[in-house]
Amino acid sequence: MGRGVAVIRHKTRPELRPFVRAVIEHALSGLLAQATGSTFPNVSADQLANVPWPQFKENEQLAIAHILGTLDDKIEPNRRMSETLEAMALALFKAWFVDFKPVRAKVDGRWQRNNPLPLGRGCG
Repeated sequence: MGRGVAVIRHKTRPELRPFVRAVIEHALSGLLAQATGSTFPNVSADQLANVPWPQFKENEQLAIAHILGTLDDKIEPNRRMSETLEAMALALFKAWFVDFKPVRAKVDGRWQRNNPLPLGRGCG
């Protein structure tokens, strides 16, 4: 591991990873408030050991981890879809309002009423 990097995981139950991450993320603002260093905040092992750990039964921890893991699995494809839709919207905006492709198509006679507007290469 490089300097300033830590791996935090459950020692015996990797399926609890989402639960462990949620506990650490919940405590993160308090940990960072206690951290030393200005450029790269440093959190000691003692500070991590003192993070309040929720007192859930193991089966409850597993259920919470499963739900959090399922949500994580849904968030990533949605983030990628959002990036794709944003790129498509940007291409459409550029075609219509920067390159004026619909106006040029009409002037060149490549568009007639009730036909879809030609967007040109890379835009549709």
